[in-house]
Amino acid sequence: MKIKDYRDYDISGATPAALDGFEDALATFQSWRRGTETHLGRALLEAPTFTMAHVLNAYLYLCSRDPNHVRLARSVHAQASRLDANDRERLHLAAMGAAL
Repeated sequence: MKIKDYRDYDISGATPAALDGFEDALATFQSWRRGTETHLGRALLEAPTFTMAHVLNAYLYLCSRDPNHVRLARSVHAQASRLDANDRERLHLAAMGAAL
């Protein structure tokens, strides 16, 4: 079963429940509200191979002002890079790899 996100993009490794958690995480992040990590954790627990959930997690670490979080982005990126990914997801991974 192919699943699309709320922007109508195909996503890899997700379940409907994981997608809900991911979309909640993305909404809280984009609106500067608390709870992003909680929603994202729910998505990753529901679907450990959900590529874009890992990508968002790595972006959160990468954009942190905490040097330890930035270092964590490398391992999350490496894990996400081993998952199935479509062309769009691979572009996110490549951009993050270039930033790292």
